Formats: sequence, structure tokens, C-alpha cells
Amino acid sequence: MDMTTSFFLPRPRIIDDNGKPISGARVTFFEAGTTTPKNVYYDQGNTTPISQPVLADAGGKLPMIYFDTGLYKIRIEDSSSALLDETDNVDPGLGAVAAALPISAGGTGGTTAAAARANLSVPSQAEMDALADSFSELESDVNQAVSDVTLTTGTPPPLGLSVVVMSDTAVQVTADEVVVAGAGGLRRLTAVSVSADITVLGANGRDAGTEEANRWYYVFVIYNPSTTTSGAIISTSPGGPILPSGYTYYRRVGAIRNNASSNLYRTRQVSNVASYTYGVNPSSGIVLISGNNSGTNKSVVDVIPSTAIAIRASAYIAGGTAGASGSIGDTSSFIEVFFESTDNDGDKTATIPFTIYLSGTTIYYKAVSNPGANVTVSGWIDSI
Repeated sequence: MDMTTSFFLPRPRIIDDNGKPISGARVTFFEAGTTTPKNVYYDQGNTTPISQPVLADAGGKLPMIYFDTGLYKIRIEDSSSALLDETDNVDPGLGAVAAALPISAGGTGGTTAAAARANLSVPSQAEMDALADSFSELESDVNQAVSDVTLTTGTPPPLGLSVVVMSDTAVQVTADEVVVAGAGGLRRLTAVSVSADITVLGANGRDAGTEEANRWYYVFVIYNPSTTTSGAIISTSPGGPILPSGYTYYRRVGAIRNNASSNLYRTRQVSNVASYTYGVNPSSGIVLISGNNSGTNKSVVDVIPSTAIAIRASAYIAGGTAGASGSIGDTSSFIEVFFESTDNDGDKTATIPFTIYLSGTTIYYKAVSNPGANVTVSGWIDSI
């Protein structure tokens, strides 16, 4: 029986100018120079015509197509019948022959596509697809390896980080980039948007135990490499959480605190700078210090987390006579803030915001005035 050659490739792919496959592309075959349809076939024996137009699949691929003898005009359209290309006087390349054309004569030496590929050492489309998939996997592995090697010099801080307590129980974490660490090294996560509920146990909740009042909790971004899933978890341990099953990477991104009623204080952290957001919880300023004192160290563990490197606060003299004053510092040897009343009208002085970097868990405070001085906490700077 006569046989014909296939249409260029075993399964041609219709692509746009950017090399992207055109899903549902339509190909119609005509007699050369006319609009008279001309058959193409599924099989080499030309016994089963293909219904026209011939439709490409979602990947832009056409089925195996076999020509009849003679010239063709070929019209290619997109799925909406818009013209993409039209070529006339297309020569299939070989007329009908009864035997294989030798390779030495410009043929393939085979009477079937499989034999021709074998003779010419040409892989099939399935083999090419498998090879392309292998290259894609290799590229992904190489990119991750390069990323991991690049990051082994140190874990950089999160980029574009925001940690916001949204309600009495929930915290939201967003970031442009967070680098998490695990047994497999470091992983760079991008476009992070996760949340955790302190009343829930497990991923996107607490890592263990029961919820406690008057307690600092630490917020982590976690990652499951098997499912490529990011999440958040809340832990009482600043050094690292108890990870849920499958999650092997983590990075601390902030700290939050429950009040006496086991409701989270509303805080907002941008990068590593955290602030109390007053109005709901707490409803007013958190007063760390008030009244007179001849000099004492005041603990800050209830108002800023153990991971803080600095306290952010404001101070003022509540009133009194001229010369009433207050001073604050990391220690009595390092006084960094001094404020003083200059008149006798009893009005409080202007509020002075300050930031003190800490060497321990206390700050030094001294006030000589009547009724005294006030220090109100606004937030902290975290060591993430």
C-alpha cells in the first residue's frame, strides 16, 4: 500500500510570536491555490481522513497528520477563527512510494515513523517531552542549590515584613521575602502571607500546651518542603517552635503578648520595629513608671519581649515646681534621657519620646518632682 510522509513534525505545536502554545488552534488544508478542502489522514495508509479544521489541544499540539500526494494550501487560525498564518503551494516533500527511500538518497530508510526515527537516531515526541521535563526539574534543583549556597553565609532579615495582631486571638504575617532555616539548609520564601490563631493547636496556631494569660508568645513563619506550603505558628519559646508534621523549616519574625484576660494586645510590627496600637486592647497607654524615685532599676519584661534589643517609650513630668526633673537610662552609669520642669504653674512638661538600647531586662529611672514623672511604653525594637 502507498504511504505518505507526516506533516513536518510527528505532532506539530502551534505557537504565538512569543513561543507560547496556542490552545485550540485550528488548521485547515486545501487544494493548492483554492478554497477546496483537501484530505489529510490519521494513518499512513490514508484510510481515515481527519475532520477539518484539525484542532490543537490545550498545549497547542496537533494530532499525527499524514498528507495525500500533491500540493496543499494550509490555513492556521486561533480558537476564535482569527487568521494566524496561511501558506500556499506546500509540498509534502515526497510523493507516494511503495518502499523506503534510502538515507543515501535523502530519505529515512524506513516505512514507518518509528523506523525512520530509529534509523536517523531521532527521539520521539514522548521522549523529547520527558527530556524537557527532566531539564525543568534539573533547572529548579540548580536554582534552589544556588540559592541555598548563597544563603549559607548568614540568614538575612525578612524583607517588607509586617506582623499585625488583628484581633484578640489572631496575628497576620506578610513579607516580600523570608529566609527560613532547617535541616536541609536555608530556603527563601517570597510573597509570604500567613496567619495564626492562638486558640488553635498546630499549624497556623499554637505549637503546644494551653493558652496562657500574661505571657509573651513568639511568632514564626514555617515551611513544609514536601508540599511547598508556608504557614505560621505561635510558641512560648523564642529559640524555636515545636514544628507540626511535615514542617521542617522555620524563622522567627516577631513577638506578641496575651493580657490578663488571655486576649492579645494589639500590636503592629514593621520590619523589626513594633508598636502598641492603643484604643481597643490596650485601651490607653501602658504606664511603666510613675511617681517619685531617688533612683531604681525598673524591670521591662512585662512590656517588651525577651527578644527586644531596645525599648521605645515617652516620658514627662506630671507637674510641680521649677527644677522638678527626671532621668532615664540603660543603667545609672548611662543616662540617656533627661527632662525638667522650668516653671511653677503645675503643668506637665512636654512629652519626650525616646528609645533606649538595653544591656539587660531593666532600665534605670530617677524622678525628683511632685507629683512625679510618668513613663509610657510605645513599643520595642526586636532582634529578628
